[in-house]
Amino acid sequence: MKKLLMFLLSVMILSVTGCGSTKEVATDTKSGYENTETENDTEAVTTETPKEEITVEEEETTTAYEKVTEEDATDKKEVAEESSEKETPKQEESSKPTESPKEEKPKQEPAATEKPKQEPEKTPEPEPEPVPEVKEYSPDSVVAKAIAKCQAGGMITTQDNLANALAEGRITQEEYNEYYPYDGLENSYYSVFVETDLNTAGTTSGQPLRSEDAIATYIADMLLLENSPVFNIVYAGVHNTGGTDFYEFRCLR
Repeated sequence: MKKLLMFLLSVMILSVTGCGSTKEVATDTKSGYENTETENDTEAVTTETPKEEITVEEEETTTAYEKVTEEDATDKKEVAEESSEKETPKQEESSKPTESPKEEKPKQEPAATEKPKQEPEKTPEPEPEPVPEVKEYSPDSVVAKAIAKCQAGGMITTQDNLANALAEGRITQEEYNEYYPYDGLENSYYSVFVETDLNTAGTTSGQPLRSEDAIATYIADMLLLENSPVFNIVYAGVHNTGGTDFYEFRCLR
């Protein structure tokens, strides 16, 4: 709008200036008919006046043009400032360092859990049988019972045999004292070994002997097979064989 108004003003100024110069030219021409010198002066004036008028018009035009140009420049400047103000935030935004998006680490997928290999079912091992407590017995008691069994079977001990010989006069007291108590059978015997634990005690053939009486019978039965009726049974201590303890029973005959 400013440009349009300035242009209209410039046109009006030019039109007014043109009308004024025409009147001056007419007046000078009329006076020229009266005087030749005046014509020359008029011509000089006429020739000079247009130059001045042209100069004024040019100056006015130039001034108007300059004003228009200045206003135009001002408008452009304002527009440029407005546009620069509008663009400045964008430039500021563009000048800001663009933040690089954070690199998202790939989620580590949980490793596929391997199914445990099914081990073959083990057959349960049979539990060991509880070991029974050691069942002890008295070897001296076994000896007494075995002697009684042999006597019941018609046999006689060395002590009884010496006493009978002394009483009958077959030996003297000195001989009795010398031969007592085993009547020289100390080196004539065989040994019977029986486990000290009644839980494992048994005969040589594997027959179990689970009591003192059973062991006594076992020993007496062997002595009753002898031809001589004179006998004796002696407990000779404990012997270890293969990690097992045995009582030794010596059978004198």
